[in-house]
Amino acid sequence: MPMRTRFILFLTSVILWPFFPLNGQTKLGQWRTHLPYKFCKLVEVTKDRIFCSSTGGLFTYNLTDNSIEKLSKIDGLSDIGVSAMRWSDQLNTLILAYQNSNIDIIREGVILNMPDILKKQITGDKSIYDIYFLGSNAYLSTGFGIVVINLEKDEIKETYYIGENGNALRVNRVTSDGTFIFAATEKGIKKGLLDDPYLVDYNAWETINDIPNANGNFSNIAFFENAFFASFRDPAGVQDKVYYNEGNGWIEYPYFTMTGCVEILNHGNYLTLVDNDQVNLINSDFLVIRKLWTGSPRSASLDDDGNIWAADFGGGLITNRGGEIWSVIPDGHQSTNVYEMASADNILYTVQGGVTGSWNNQFYVAVLETFRESKWEYQTDPESRDLVKLAVD
Repeated sequence: MPMRTRFILFLTSVILWPFFPLNGQTKLGQWRTHLPYKFCKLVEVTKDRIFCSSTGGLFTYNLTDNSIEKLSKIDGLSDIGVSAMRWSDQLNTLILAYQNSNIDIIREGVILNMPDILKKQITGDKSIYDIYFLGSNAYLSTGFGIVVINLEKDEIKETYYIGENGNALRVNRVTSDGTFIFAATEKGIKKGLLDDPYLVDYNAWETINDIPNANGNFSNIAFFENAFFASFRDPAGVQDKVYYNEGNGWIEYPYFTMTGCVEILNHGNYLTLVDNDQVNLINSDFLVIRKLWTGSPRSASLDDDGNIWAADFGGGLITNRGGEIWSVIPDGHQSTNVYEMASADNILYTVQGGVTGSWNNQFYVAVLETFRESKWEYQTDPESRDLVKLAVD
């Protein structure tokens, strides 16, 4: 299998406190990235730091000294645009899957690139939606099925096409109870025996038919305290459903009160359920014992002290560590919608906007940004849209 190895170059760090980002000087001849970090989508807690992915790039927050590090292709990553990210304490391994299906395996500061799916000629959707660790394997949920990576050999072990007649089927999440492997798909939840040597045969997989909306789109599944949690995504976008089963049939989870279920994850002693507005922390009695409101959470993780860390789409990396709610947002411009740039007197100016191919509006809010003395500032006009030109007087 083709694979490339790189070493991560961690940048000089600075202390970051809520909403007051700082940035250092760049030496002559060196490159520096200017990426937006407010719109976060994924978060993973490791032993000593938090990894957070945003629309602009990847950054880390150090739990010991409160420093941040921005990571990009300049620092050894193979690509941009992280679509899935998971950390394994057992294997001391972080896996990054990118929007183009490229994969980086990061272990002990070394990056192993696995471009197999990226280079594979696959008709249809080959996006990677999630990663699930089980033993020495990583199960990738993709647009065509499940890809199993052997992390002892760092190579693709098997691929499961579990759709009807062995066709491609989008898999959103994978989990296991130790006996079966389960896949939440766009056409119900499927399961197969974990030790079945013929899981590559679609006939080895069966659909769970006793759950409500059995043939619908299930976006999340997780096992927690011997109970199976699953979320059904409403195709109309009106009201998702969360169900759980302790072995006596499926019950609608009564403490899910919002309209959308974004993520359900098992964190050992607790389960996190992310909805439209907040992160719900669920204990072994299946009660919500704590909530972290962020406004637009996309993912959540827990550190060893039980603090919640949430990736919020617009609010950055948000946490309740220390008893108060605060946010980590590395210095950067607002979004990826920069349309025009100009510079004068050592100041860089950018405007955010956009047009369609037929020169119609994208309706992006008008934003003027300035980069001076190694710091980004911005002004917004909420009444205007789509700035596409600027000139400096």
